Amino acid sequence: MYSYSTNFGELNSISLYTTYPNQQLKDCVLSKRNELNTPFGILVPQYDHAGIRRKNTYSVSFFENGNLKRIALQDQVEIDTCVGKLPAELITFYNSGKIKKIFPLNGHITAYWDENDEYNLAKEFNFDFPFGSFKAKIICIGFYETGTVKSITLWPNEYIYINTPIGRQQIRIGFSLYPDGSIKSFEPIEPIDIMTPIGIIKSFDINTNGITGDNNSLAFTCKSSNYFRQILS
Repeated sequence: MYSYSTNFGELNSISLYTTYPNQQLKDCVLSKRNELNTPFGILVPQYDHAGIRRKNTYSVSFFENGNLKRIALQDQVEIDTCVGKLPAELITFYNSGKIKKIFPLNGHITAYWDENDEYNLAKEFNFDFPFGSFKAKIICIGFYETGTVKSITLWPNEYIYINTPIGRQQIRIGFSLYPDGSIKSFEPIEPIDIMTPIGIIKSFDINTNGITGDNNSLAFTCKSSNYFRQILS
């Protein structure tokens, strides 16, 4: 077992680790309880790797300068965000220390713990944006370094309505926003006809994997614009 001094406190009982070329700690697996003193409170990285839905994953990852990059949490904790308190089992960070993404759940999907089991654990959250209010179960929520929402990824069987530059639309998978809060992209629930400078194009991605709402088949160039940056059909 090894120990390592970080910017957030001493890590003890390191059972597995990788390092950068300069020997700075990159990733590690912990086998006992450790506490990291962060701007978001005391966070306890995962150290119990047994259990039907526990992922065999690194407990903590760091950037080369020692800042937190990713932390899998031993227990779900609440994190303050611009959309209220959100539970987290996994958090990723920017090098600046700001939160990049929050995953309310981080279960390991296997033959013994399937997607429906994980979905049943998920909680519904209420969101209120200028383009619409909705309640949904989410896989993750992404943020800009300023703290504003960058994207929301929905569970595969979740569908919501939002107001877009082309009217009210029902969407699946998720949507992304520009830093000013305007809609950057969304994934339509079914093919929709879009009038473009070269004629009507159907927007729908039949091959979307549903993993992230960061990039979607219909994307807009700027706030309240009817010009399209991208259409997948």
